[in-house]
Amino acid sequence: MTPGVSELADRAEITGLVSRYFGAIDDRRLDWATAEAVLTASGRLTRPTARHL
Repeated sequence: MTPGVSELADRAEITGLVSRYFGAIDDRRLDWATAEAVLTASGRLTRPTARHL
């Protein structure tokens, strides 16, 4: 199945979001402003140990 334009746009947006988030972590500049710009208020992070943040 060939991905449609909408799916490709969604993938590009998600890729950019993940890149900004981990780039901030790698550069040791992850602060509240950066987190709020990348994450949603209703979002939840689940670690591999299944602990929720």
